[in-house]
Amino acid sequence: KSTSVDIAEGWILLKQYQDKISQTSDLAIKDELNKSMVEVAKKMREMGTKAGQTIQAFSIMNRLTPEGMVYYAQSELDEAYNQMIKNKTKEWIDEHREDFSLTPEETQFIMDTMKEVSTMKDGYDKKVKLAEIQKVMTDKLPPERGAGMKSWMRISMLFNPKTQIRNVAGNAVIAPVNWFGDLVGSAVDAQIAKTTGVRTKGASLKGYGKGVKQGLFQSYNDFKKGINTRNIQGNRFEINQGKSFNDKTKIGKTLNRVDNLLSFMLDAGDRMFYEAEFTRSINNQLVLNNTKDVTQDMIDIATNEALQRTWQDNNDYTKFVLGVRNNLNKINFKGYGLGDILIPFAKTPANLTKALIDYSPAGIISTINKGIKLKRSLTNGQYTPQLQNDFVNQLGKATAGTMLYILGTALAKAGITSGESDEDKDVANFLKNTLGINSYSVKLGDISFTYDWMQPLAGAFAITANIEQKTKDGADLYENILSSLDTAGSILLEQSFLESINTVLNNNNGFVTGLQEAILDLPSRAIPTLSSQIANMIDSTTRTSFEYDKPFESMINSIKYKIPFLTKDLAPSVNTLGEDIQRYGGANNIFNVFLNPANINVENINESASEIYRLYQITGDKTLMPRVAPYYINQNGEKITLSSKEKAEYQTISGNIISENVEDLLDNQVYNSMSDADKATIINKIVNYAYNKAKEEVLNIPMSNEYNKINMYVNDGGNASEYYTNKEEIDYSYENPSKYSTIRQITTYPKYQSYKDNIEQIKDNYENTTQRKYAVINYINNLNLNIPQKAMLIKINYSSFRDYDNQIIEYVNSQDLTIQEKTDILKELGFKVENGRVY
Repeated sequence: KSTSVDIAEGWILLKQYQDKISQTSDLAIKDELNKSMVEVAKKMREMGTKAGQTIQAFSIMNRLTPEGMVYYAQSELDEAYNQMIKNKTKEWIDEHREDFSLTPEETQFIMDTMKEVSTMKDGYDKKVKLAEIQKVMTDKLPPERGAGMKSWMRISMLFNPKTQIRNVAGNAVIAPVNWFGDLVGSAVDAQIAKTTGVRTKGASLKGYGKGVKQGLFQSYNDFKKGINTRNIQGNRFEINQGKSFNDKTKIGKTLNRVDNLLSFMLDAGDRMFYEAEFTRSINNQLVLNNTKDVTQDMIDIATNEALQRTWQDNNDYTKFVLGVRNNLNKINFKGYGLGDILIPFAKTPANLTKALIDYSPAGIISTINKGIKLKRSLTNGQYTPQLQNDFVNQLGKATAGTMLYILGTALAKAGITSGESDEDKDVANFLKNTLGINSYSVKLGDISFTYDWMQPLAGAFAITANIEQKTKDGADLYENILSSLDTAGSILLEQSFLESINTVLNNNNGFVTGLQEAILDLPSRAIPTLSSQIANMIDSTTRTSFEYDKPFESMINSIKYKIPFLTKDLAPSVNTLGEDIQRYGGANNIFNVFLNPANINVENINESASEIYRLYQITGDKTLMPRVAPYYINQNGEKITLSSKEKAEYQTISGNIISENVEDLLDNQVYNSMSDADKATIINKIVNYAYNKAKEEVLNIPMSNEYNKINMYVNDGGNASEYYTNKEEIDYSYENPSKYSTIRQITTYPKYQSYKDNIEQIKDNYENTTQRKYAVINYINNLNLNIPQKAMLIKINYSSFRDYDNQIIEYVNSQDLTIQEKTDILKELGFKVENGRVY
C-alpha cells in the first residue's frame, strides 16, 4: 500500500483506541491500549516524515489520551537516552540517567495539560499547549553531540541585522512574482475544475495581511514561552530542537538565550510570510469552492504552498543535499562533521537550486511532466486536489520565471544590470575597484547595488546579463547555454552559506588543497559576522588576509580580519591605480554596514581612470589596463613570493605611476594629437614600465635594458608620459648628448628633424656640391631663426662655414648653461676650446 493509505489507517486506529479507552474502566487494559496508541502515533510520525507529508507532530499528539501522552513522552526520552549513551563513559551515563525520566511533577503537568487540550478547538492555542508538553521533554535532554558547535557556527554566521533583513527582504521580493504566477495558475485551475469539480488556486490577496500579523504574533509568543509551534518541515535554517549548550553553566545559559533569540528572529522572518501564504490560500480555496468547511486537502495544499514560497519544503533536492551532508558527517570530531563544515545549511541552497529551474523557461519541462501526471490520474482514479495544485503552481512559476527572463534581458540591454565580471583579472579589478561596478549588480547613477542575495530573481538577472554580454562579444548559442548553466551554479556558490563548498570546488590547486582551506577557515567562521561588521565600521579600508603559500598565516589573518582594531594590522587592498580600496565605495556608514541587504559600490573615478576606460571601450585593448600586482615572480628560475604588504606596496607604486602619468598625458599636446589606437599604445607602455618599476623598488629586481633610457630620464626629473610621447627625441638626447644640446640651442627637436628632412631632400636635388651647398644655406636663411641659430644649423651641415663664428660663440656664451655644457656645444660645432679660449 502507499504510505498515504497507511497514514489514513493510522488515523482510524488512533480513533478506535480512543473509543476503546473511553469505554473501559479496566486500568490494565487502558494501560495496554495507551501503549499501543503510542506505537501507532510514533509509526505515523515516521511515515509522515518519509513521505514528506505535511502532518504535524502536534496533530498526532492531539489524538493521545493524558495517559497516552505520558507514555509517549517517556518513550521519546527513552529513545533519546538509548541514542545518547552510545560511546559515552559510565560516569556520563550515571550522571544523566535521571535526566531521561519524567518526574511526578512533570507527569502531572502532562496529564493536566492533555485534559485541557481535549476540550480545545483545533488551532494555534492548542498547539501552544502541546508545545509546552514537548518543551518538558526537550528541556530534560542534554545537548546532542556536536550541537553546541553547530549552534555557535549558526550564531556566528546569522546573528547580525543584515542577515535578518536579507531573510525578510528575500521573502518579500519574490512575493510579486508569485502573485503574477497565481494569476496564470488560477485561470488554468478554473478550466481544470470544470472536469474535477475542485478549485485549488486563487489569485486574491485577501487574508495576506492578517497572515503576516498572525505569523509575527505566533513567532514572538513561541519565543516568550520558550516553545516551538512551527511546522515540523519549516525549519529553513535547521535550528535544533531543545538546548544546544549546557544549561548548567552561566556561559551555557547565555549562549542558549542568544540561540533562542536568533531562532526567534529567523523564524519571524519566515513565519509571517508562511502564515500569510497559508491564510491566503485557505481563503481562496474556501471562496472558490463556495464552502465554509476547511478540509484536510485544503490544509495540505495551503501548507505546501506556504512551505515552498518560504524555501522550507522537503523535496528530492533537499533530501539529496541532506544525504550528502550526512554521509560527509561520518568524518567528524565530537559530532561536528565534514558535512557541517562544507554544507552548514542544506535546505535553503537545495530549494534555491530547485527554484532556479522552476522560475525559468526550463520550468516548462517540469510543468509538462506534472500535467501528464495529472491527466493520467484523472483516468486511473488516482486523482487528488494536490496533483491539480502542483500542476497549476508549477505552470505559474514557469510563466512568471519566463517573464523575469524577459525583464532581465531588457535591463541588461539598457545597461542597468551586470553579470559576472570580466575573465581578465586586470579588467575585472579595474571595473570593480576603480570604476565602482560590482559584478551581479544593478547600476543606478554612480552607485551599483548587488542583487545576488535576491534569489531566485538573481539567477534570472545574472543569466540574462551574461548572455547579453557574451552576445556582444560574439558568442554563439552553444556558448551562451553553457554560460547560463555555469552562471546559475556560480551565483549560488558565491553566497555566504556556501563559502566552504565553493572554496573546495573552485580551488585552482585541487580538491585536497580546497578542503584544507575550508578546514582552516573554521576559526574565522567561528568569529561572529557581527564582529566583522563592527570592524568594518571602525576601519573603512578594505583589507586582505590572504598570504600566498602560507595557509596558517592566512588563517590567523582571517581571524584578525573579523576583529575590531586588529584589522589595521593587515595590508590594505589597493586598486590598480594605487589607491586604497574603501569599503562600500567610500559609503561606509551604519546603514550599508549593518542593514543594507545589498553590497554597494560607488563610482569615484579620476581623470586618469576615465581616459583609460574610454580607450578600452573604443579599442577593446585589455593590455592598456593597469595590472594587478602578482602573488609571485619567477626570476632566473627562482620563485619570489610577495607578502600581502609587499603586494600592496607593489600595487601602490605601480598604480601611482600610471595614474600620475596618464593625467599628465591629458595636458600633452603630442598625445592629444594622436589617434585613439596610438594613445592606447602609449598607455600600454606606461603600464608596462610602472609594473617593472614597482618590481625594482619592492623586490630589488633590476629592470631590463628596454627600460634603461626611460629610467635614466625619470631619475633625471622627467616622467614616463613625456618620455613615451617624445621617445625618439629623448633617446637621441641620451645617445648624442652634446649634439642634442646643440640642437636645442637652435630649435626644438621635432622642428630640427623637420628641417633635417627638408635639407636632405634639397641635397638629393643637386649633383653639383657647390650648388647643393648654396641651396641648403638659402633654405636655412629663410627659416624663422635668429642669425646665430641659422649659422649653427649651417655649421652642423657644413663645418667649414665660418662666416658667423663670433656671433655663434657670443650666443652660446650668453645661454644659461654650465661652462662644460657650453664647451661641449662649441666642440660639437667644430670649435677648439683650450684654457677658456675658443678657436
